[in-house]
Amino acid sequence: MNNILSIILKKEVRQFFTDPMTILIGVLPFLIAVIFRLGIPPLTRFLTPWLDMSGLEPFWAGLLIMMGPMLFGFTGGFLFLDEKDQGLLPVLKVTPVSDSLWVFEKTIIPMLITLPGVLIQLALCGLVAPFHPRYILLAILAALEAPFLTLAIAAAARDKVQGMTMGKTMSLIMMPPLLIYFIDHPLIHLSAISPPYWILQTFRYAEQEGVNFWIFFTGGLFYHIILGVIIFALSRRRIFR
Repeated sequence: MNNILSIILKKEVRQFFTDPMTILIGVLPFLIAVIFRLGIPPLTRFLTPWLDMSGLEPFWAGLLIMMGPMLFGFTGGFLFLDEKDQGLLPVLKVTPVSDSLWVFEKTIIPMLITLPGVLIQLALCGLVAPFHPRYILLAILAALEAPFLTLAIAAAARDKVQGMTMGKTMSLIMMPPLLIYFIDHPLIHLSAISPPYWILQTFRYAEQEGVNFWIFFTGGLFYHIILGVIIFALSRRRIFR
C-alpha cells in the first residue's frame, strides 16, 4: 500500500507541474504580485490629484494573500475533475487505497504549495515588509484553506466547465471580508463566516503588538480545521459518485 501511495503522490506532483492549465493558474499569483509591485505605486501617484489611494497597501497585499489559496485550491479541484472526465475515479475504488486516503493525497499538494507561495507573494509584491516571523503562521492558516476549496470544486462540479463556473462563484462569495479595510462597523464581523476573514484579520495584526493577532490566528486555525473536516466528510462520497 505504501508503494501505491508513493506512486499516487508522485503522479499528483508530476501532473500539477506539467499540465498547462495548472501551470498557468499556479504561476498567476506570483505574476500578479510582480504586477502589483510594478503597477500600484505609479498608479497611486498618477491618481493622487483625483483619488487618494495612499494607505491602501495592506488592502492590495490582503487581496494578494486571498488569491494564493484560492487559485492553488481551484487548481487541485480541476485536476480532480480531469480524472473524473477520464473516468479514472471509479477505477480507484478497486485499489487497496481507501477513498479518504486518496482524497487526502489529492488535497495535500495544493496545501503544500500554498504554504511557501504566500510568503513568496508577500516578498514579491513590495507593498508590505518582505518578511515577518508571523507571516509563517499566516501562511499556515492560508494553506489550510486550499484543501477544502479543492474538495468543494471536485464535489460540486461534474466537469471542468462547471468547475470554472463554481470557481468564479466561490471567488465572489469569498470577497466580502475585504471590506474590513474600508468599513469600521461591528456588522463587518458577520463576514467571519467566510474563511478569508480570519486570514485577512491575522495579516492585519501581524506586525502589531497585542493579543489581536493571536485571537484571529487561533480562531482562524480552529475554524479552518473544523470547516475542513466537515467539507471532507460531505464531499468524499460525492467525488466518487
